[in-house]
Amino acid sequence: MLAAKWANSQLFIAFTALFTTIWGYQFGLWDHQEHLSLLFRQLNPDFLPSDAFINANDSGFNPRIYSNYLTILLTKLVGLPLAFFLLCFLCNWAIGRAAQQLGDLLFKNELSANLAALFCLSIPTLGLGSVSEIHAVYLTPNSMAFALVLLALPQLWQQKFVQAGLFLALATLIHPLVGPESTLLLGGLYALSLPFRPRLNRKQWKALALGAGLFGLAAALSLGPYFLSAQEHISQEEFYNIYVHFRAPHHILPSQFLLQEEPKNSYYLIGYLALLYLPKGLLKLQKIDRFFVLGLILSLLALAYIGYYFVEVQPSKLMATAQVYRILYLGKFFFLLGLAGTIGQVRQGKQLEQVYAWAFLLNSFCWTNGLRIALLFLLARLRNRFFPHWRWTLALELPLLLALTAYGLWQTYLTLDFSAEAYLWLIFILFGPIFYSLAPKKKWPSYLFAAASLSFLLFWSQTPRTPDMSPLQQDMSRLYSLSDQAYFQPALYEVSQYIKKETPKDSRFLVPPMQAEIRYLGQRALVVDFKAFPFSGQTMKAWQERIFEVYGWTDQRGFGAVNQVFEPYWKTRPDSMLLQLGKKYEAQYALLYAETETQLPVVFKNQGFQLVFLKED
Repeated sequence: MLAAKWANSQLFIAFTALFTTIWGYQFGLWDHQEHLSLLFRQLNPDFLPSDAFINANDSGFNPRIYSNYLTILLTKLVGLPLAFFLLCFLCNWAIGRAAQQLGDLLFKNELSANLAALFCLSIPTLGLGSVSEIHAVYLTPNSMAFALVLLALPQLWQQKFVQAGLFLALATLIHPLVGPESTLLLGGLYALSLPFRPRLNRKQWKALALGAGLFGLAAALSLGPYFLSAQEHISQEEFYNIYVHFRAPHHILPSQFLLQEEPKNSYYLIGYLALLYLPKGLLKLQKIDRFFVLGLILSLLALAYIGYYFVEVQPSKLMATAQVYRILYLGKFFFLLGLAGTIGQVRQGKQLEQVYAWAFLLNSFCWTNGLRIALLFLLARLRNRFFPHWRWTLALELPLLLALTAYGLWQTYLTLDFSAEAYLWLIFILFGPIFYSLAPKKKWPSYLFAAASLSFLLFWSQTPRTPDMSPLQQDMSRLYSLSDQAYFQPALYEVSQYIKKETPKDSRFLVPPMQAEIRYLGQRALVVDFKAFPFSGQTMKAWQERIFEVYGWTDQRGFGAVNQVFEPYWKTRPDSMLLQLGKKYEAQYALLYAETETQLPVVFKNQGFQLVFLKED
């Protein structure tokens, strides 16, 4: 039987958040290629004064400015790597805490509340133009903002409007899209539900007005600079060509990100949400709570359609900028919350229903198969209601349930061949539901998990990540600071250190399209790269012109253009073109791949790269 209560659940959630943060944590890659460069400029106004990307964000709209202020404040206290790690941990703790609080408010069930936190910190769902994980894999403004939005939800449920408004205001400052869009959606649904709730007294109305005022002030500070400076003198056609179709189709265009298993699994997710939250579904909820959640799900579906129509069919700059598919994060959150609520409520039923609870739990990672178990469970309920004497159907039901459970576990096992995400889920299942079921209401499972988490932290801190590791080894190893790049990207780190020590500080570099790390590893200005993208209109246009001039023209989109056109073209770039580019953009050096043939003076070479001086012999 699943234990209904867990002793020291707050301790368990804190160490679950720590474990999640350590697992697969990374620093200095992907989105950090943009964030770190801008952060260093805010820390030091003289950082790379000739870098086009950094200067574009200084002179135009910088959506990361307030998140950087928060990071800088903590950086000055504890240093940059620890500041990023602590903020990532706080994001995961906030997500786990919000899931637990809202699970308790919705389902009045401690098991459901604890499982909601566990699921949100371990189970991926769908990408749908954004991330598939609810938890923060590494620190970004997006993860910080959504953590604050989730913290606001239980405050809103409890009518603590000032606290909810404060969390949503902070989310708006940190991310100018996530904060306002989430607030308008949640606030609008709450306003629609007010006639069905107990009447607010005068004090509550004042709190609601204060909370709304805090959000309004934050929105003015966050979005004001965008409407005053962004997209100046750029047509909608140019905006779509540069931003939507060329740079970020994986976030904005459904035709680009609804690929492979995503469309099918999207229908699974919609079906699961319907089975969970419809009035005759799996969950028992108060009417007002069901109204709010169903309203949210329907609103998200409407936004998804609007996002498709006004981006792909009838282009709108406003809708493309809004990136509404990012807000589907809230639907993924309520899916995991509903799954946890179902397990907690089914566990309170008869003996066979407790078998279903374990089946749901063991298939929670392979949630698409869990939908089949949910359908079987609903059919069993219908049989019990309309044909209570048909006991012979148990001979079919129980073997089918066991077969579905085994199939889901097998599918989960198959994911271990290419990803280590399921290991994290297995660890949490072991230390949470399984250990607490063996020792109901005992404290030792939490203490044991705390000891395991601290031991893992010690192991992780002593094990640098290398590129030849398996997925499991990589997720259990350290990529904590920029110096750890010496192990993970040794060739790039080595050439970056040479650049930092042996080239003039005011020199400018031509680099491969995805090597923006040179900005902070080598501390030198770049002409252009594909990852670092400016958000102001004219600088967008200048960025694309540089991209095509340096890496070659293509009509392909997104990172597909990088892999199929820009990278191959950079490897075969003739010396004469490099010299012309160097003269035009006042670049003194070019970073080439080691296999690239060149007659230019090579000042440094290793297994991955060669650095050439842009001057004819």
